[in-house]
Amino acid sequence: MELTSKDKLIEEKFKALKPPADFDLLWKKEKSARFQLLSVNSLIIKEFNRDLSRIENWCLEQGFDGMEIRIQDFIGFTENFDPNPLKKIRFQGNLTVHLSDWASWIPFYKQDQARLLRTFYTPANVRKYFSGDKPEVMIERLTRELDIAGELDARVATWHANQIDYDDILFGDRKYSDQAVISAVRQFTEDLIKRDSGFAKLLTLENGSAIDRGVRRLADFREIFINRDLNEVGVTFDTAHSVAVLGQEAGDRPDSIDQRIKKELADNPEILKRIKAVHLSDSLTTKEFTKEASPDQLKKAKADFWYKRQIVRDVVIDDHIPVGFVFKSAKTVLEMISANSDGKLCVIWELRPASFEVLKQAIILQKNALVS
Repeated sequence: MELTSKDKLIEEKFKALKPPADFDLLWKKEKSARFQLLSVNSLIIKEFNRDLSRIENWCLEQGFDGMEIRIQDFIGFTENFDPNPLKKIRFQGNLTVHLSDWASWIPFYKQDQARLLRTFYTPANVRKYFSGDKPEVMIERLTRELDIAGELDARVATWHANQIDYDDILFGDRKYSDQAVISAVRQFTEDLIKRDSGFAKLLTLENGSAIDRGVRRLADFREIFINRDLNEVGVTFDTAHSVAVLGQEAGDRPDSIDQRIKKELADNPEILKRIKAVHLSDSLTTKEFTKEASPDQLKKAKADFWYKRQIVRDVVIDDHIPVGFVFKSAKTVLEMISANSDGKLCVIWELRPASFEVLKQAIILQKNALVS
């Protein structure tokens, strides 16, 4: 596996850690306490050339119990899609599903035509991005994906319940407040549940990162769950997103971030109980880790939506920091969540291939040497 210079630097840090003789026993103990799942992210897909069978074999070699898959990565993002290829996955019963999401979806859901054209430039771009003209296509898409998750006997189906506003990020052109996004998330979730998919109980909502608008703190979920119709909806807690949000407040000091995350969990026991899965992620996006687009890139982004989208994804927020550098007591946090969970927690390793083996040590042994 060819590594970038950044990955090589990370690997050198990790290789300085020497696992103890009983490491395999400690890993088995961790697996008995929580389901350990591999997130089949874009880097994994690229590494194995979209071959699910090879990914499954590697997942087993790494000692994982199962996988998280993003349905759109394997069967496309079109109105008519065939889920049959996914039904060949061997890990049925030990799967989680990441539902499709749309970054700048609020103006489409609200049918805010002025903002839609400001963001997407043409009606054709809107139709292409959302595979339709009306917000019902989003509900229909996720209802079908929930049904597929149920057919695959998935444990949870996670939806990223936030808004990433390309124009806000690139040009400081912000339309929707956090409160407006939270309200839209609650209404959208209610609309989705009303479709009465037999598998709606699998649904979990994921906290956002520092660049998202909407649900970024656990307390933000309270405004969504005031509706008793959403009693069965759970939460997926993303470590990197939480680190990014709290890191801005803590000056990105590892000790301070660690304490703030523990306090965040302890101060929100009613949300803590809803956490069914944890994304153990090494991707981190805060203002300190983002890059500025060049004047030429910004000029082109103002005329071409698809280029604007690519610039935000590949230039501005394309930075990955290993979770161990800033999140040194992940095991403690996992145990806090597990202790308050009704069932066995799903720990979803959302990492680069280069990070898996050594990050086990960081989580299981709480190796503070990973902290820079």
